[in-house]
Amino acid sequence: MINYVNQVLDFPDKVNGMLPRNNWNEVINSSEDSAKAWLGFVYKVLAFAVLISMLYGVVMGGIDALSGEGSAMSKVGSAVATLIYIYAAFPLAQIIRNAGDELTASKSDTVGFVFKDLVITNIKVVGYFAAMSAFFTAVVGVVSYVVNADVFTYSHSLNLAAGVADLPMTVLGTFAGMAGLDSIAELFTGLYGMEIMSDAYAGAGWTIEGLVGAGMAFVGVIIMLIQLYVSLAVYRFFYGLADKFVSWVKAPFIPLSGLK
Repeated sequence: MINYVNQVLDFPDKVNGMLPRNNWNEVINSSEDSAKAWLGFVYKVLAFAVLISMLYGVVMGGIDALSGEGSAMSKVGSAVATLIYIYAAFPLAQIIRNAGDELTASKSDTVGFVFKDLVITNIKVVGYFAAMSAFFTAVVGVVSYVVNADVFTYSHSLNLAAGVADLPMTVLGTFAGMAGLDSIAELFTGLYGMEIMSDAYAGAGWTIEGLVGAGMAFVGVIIMLIQLYVSLAVYRFFYGLADKFVSWVKAPFIPLSGLK
């Protein structure tokens, strides 16, 4: 009787083994190990999509600027700006692709991958993307200064990941508020909210004010990188604290040897 019951219960397994090209169970069982590779593939697709989107936006915007009203020097500057943004689209998209390669090569376990590698990588992507975009916009500002006219400008941001970049300052503000260190939280928040991106160079070529404005745009890029590195340091610090606390909870101990 038991043998008949086992035969009936084993029937689905036998049929499953006889199905042609049936490797779905193997795929599911190994999905956790291949999650990093799949996520890296998603970043590659995203990088390609961002590249196409930027090229389309730059080309269409450049055509509108060249075909619209404006002085001859303005159109010359817009043509140069269009070429600069087309050039910039490739290294900007490569930032996202490099992030995918970095995540694919991660050696962390699942918890460390999700709460450390993934978050830190996304913070760097948003920061590097914003800083590089600001740099090329500053270069276009120099073109505007040289031709002494308004030129075509283009901007592209990673809005979907912007919340991840703000996470370290949010965590810092929460912990500082709990510890009564509001002044420290305000200091970091002020640094993170600092912006030195001047539009004074627009149409103000060959003037001291325009030169200062064009130079301050490059200073703004440095400020953005400082904000990025502060964010990374803050998040790594709090992640280290959380990791040590979890490790202590798993094997709690009190160092009494120092009390002797």
